[in-house]
Amino acid sequence: MRTRARLTEEGWRLSGTKLWTSGAHIATAMVVLARTDRAIDADGKPSRHAGLSQFIVDLPNPGIRISPVITIDGAHHFNEVVFDDALIPESALLGKRGDGWRQVTAELGNERSGPERILSTMPVLAAGPAAGLRGEAARADLGRLVARVAVLRQLSAAVAGELDRGGNPVTQAALVKDLGTRFEGEVVDVVGRHAGACPEPLAANG
Repeated sequence: MRTRARLTEEGWRLSGTKLWTSGAHIATAMVVLARTDRAIDADGKPSRHAGLSQFIVDLPNPGIRISPVITIDGAHHFNEVVFDDALIPESALLGKRGDGWRQVTAELGNERSGPERILSTMPVLAAGPAAGLRGEAARADLGRLVARVAVLRQLSAAVAGELDRGGNPVTQAALVKDLGTRFEGEVVDVVGRHAGACPEPLAANG
């Protein structure tokens, strides 16, 4: 965590860089996690997780530079955001000073375990039989994928239930994200392989 925020008489000053920030080029505000305090752990070493705070930063800001990160398909979703001693008001602090890591992990529990991790490729999986995937090997692969999506749905619902009870299932949410991401890719690979389809090469962007 190298992005830092220091409190001055004018307000907070942000310095650092954030990479892979989704939608920053069109956003009117963003949430930033920054180090506000130097904290020491029980072994006398700098703590990685203590001393972090979250901020709501209004955009645009003259001290913030947003540069596009173009992905291999030519799309612009991600950005590099550079904070050059950017000034934000003292009231921009989100939650409690130094409580940023706990807040972030609670937020990730919601973000990582949502059903979109498995639903994004469900139309592809549902279209499998209609695409002629009726051979023995294809049926076996499709059956395996259907079983996996049923389990992933249960895992996602279990994390949602724990969050609703006020818990903080960080590890479980990360597991759902990892398994769900792998599932998304495998659905496309399996259906494409049995259907004899492959992606068309992308034309080079001018």
